[in-house]
Amino acid sequence: MKAAVYQVLNRRHVLILLVVLFTFAVLLAVLIISVPSLITSVSAAPDSMPICCTDRSERVVSLTFDTSGSNKNIRELAQILFRLGVKATFFITGDFADSFPESVQLLHNNGHEIMNMSDNISGLVSLQRGKAVKKINRCGDIIQAVTGNRPVLFRPPDGEYDQALLETVFELEMLPIKWDVDSHDKIGLDPQGIIKRVTSLAASGSIIRFNTDGDHTLEALPTVIETLRDRGYTFILVSDMVYTKDYAINRHGRQILMED
Repeated sequence: MKAAVYQVLNRRHVLILLVVLFTFAVLLAVLIISVPSLITSVSAAPDSMPICCTDRSERVVSLTFDTSGSNKNIRELAQILFRLGVKATFFITGDFADSFPESVQLLHNNGHEIMNMSDNISGLVSLQRGKAVKKINRCGDIIQAVTGNRPVLFRPPDGEYDQALLETVFELEMLPIKWDVDSHDKIGLDPQGIIKRVTSLAASGSIIRFNTDGDHTLEALPTVIETLRDRGYTFILVSDMVYTKDYAINRHGRQILMED
């Protein structure tokens, strides 16, 4: 009968074993932490987030304008966009469209798209579904009466969504839109501040938010457009930017085309 053979590990062997075990533990921990977030970020359900930007790589951006107050800047804004050859997406409340149909028609005639921002400036989060549907449909009805087109994109006036509102928008066969670049043209930034902010944050697939009655929108907008254009960006409508099928939205609101 053979005697059992035992191997005694010296200090060097012990240290090597401990390093291997420690490295394996670290890699396992990283994997456990990262895998769920990666799965969430690329495969979130399409109705779980508004669209803030897309994964388009051809250096395109979309200009959007929230429109709910005065129409005093509309004509000059339309002239700037016409002079620079840019088409934009205007999210307009029903109250604005009802009060200033000629301004809405002017934008529509200039090739800009007119989209839904509810019937007034009140937020829709936590609102009963029936009331939310009524507010969204009223805005759509007024815009359709003025332009002949039913809006297919929606943005709440305060930019805030909850799951119920997202589900309501999808049930109305619309896409919920937000933004990934906010000009902050209504919170005190001067023209140079707006220009620096927008041009430093914009990237291919960005949806940029301005306000038609922002404090320095008219002063900053031409330089923003010219700077981004000099960097090789092209301006397209949001309806041309977003995907309507075969997409996912990650936890940052980035819309990703799911290719076969």
